[in-house]
Amino acid sequence: MVDTLSPTPPYQQIAADLRRKIAGGEFGPGAKLPSERELAAQYGVSRPTARLAVAALQADGQVVSVPGRGAFIRERPVVRTLGLDLAERRAPRGYFAPGDEGLLPTTSTTTIMRGPIPGHLAPYLHLQPDEETIIRDRLLSAEDHPLGKATSYFPLEIAEGTVLERMDTGDGGVYARLVEQGHLPYWRERVRARPATPPEARDLELRNGAWVLTAVRVTLDMNGHQPLEVMERVVVAELVELAYTMWP
Repeated sequence: MVDTLSPTPPYQQIAADLRRKIAGGEFGPGAKLPSERELAAQYGVSRPTARLAVAALQADGQVVSVPGRGAFIRERPVVRTLGLDLAERRAPRGYFAPGDEGLLPTTSTTTIMRGPIPGHLAPYLHLQPDEETIIRDRLLSAEDHPLGKATSYFPLEIAEGTVLERMDTGDGGVYARLVEQGHLPYWRERVRARPATPPEARDLELRNGAWVLTAVRVTLDMNGHQPLEVMERVVVAELVELAYTMWP
């Protein structure tokens, strides 16, 4: 039964109790939740209140509703790790190597073009909004399901006419090529979580309201701190974790 004296609304109390049961294994992946009528009777609330509790579980991705059948516990996805490891800089995977359950994310599409840098990213490269850059756009996927997308912008003075404009940048990827140009790259990155925008939900095949992690990474040269690249990445929050190797 819900606590009618609690400041927490009854539907949230019910949702919290159901989350505990899901986490504890009482409702396993694929299991059907009790119906709204059953939940209402179990917790001593009205059916609209029970419906709100189920909707709360839908909103945070715990359950999926099937019309005419009810609400079912979602399968727990495999979480893959993407991160920075300088030990990989000469390997085929490059500096930012994925580590996971053995199912490595793959670049399903890579697009290289020249185009304007978005206004909110231009200051990172000391450029004017819409100034032309070399753009590398990538979509990562595993088992034919999108994990995330990343778009890198390089100033023309850094990338124009170089291997950075090619599809295959060779072992170690773009960062190894920057080192060969005489740069000593280091990175600054900011990560935040937010709901996916409609275009992101479409590209990443997400349900409405699903959460993503966004990262803006700036690559600079230790010699003079010249900006070399800005990369904006969006990954599916429930499928990807971002990890970074730290050293003194």
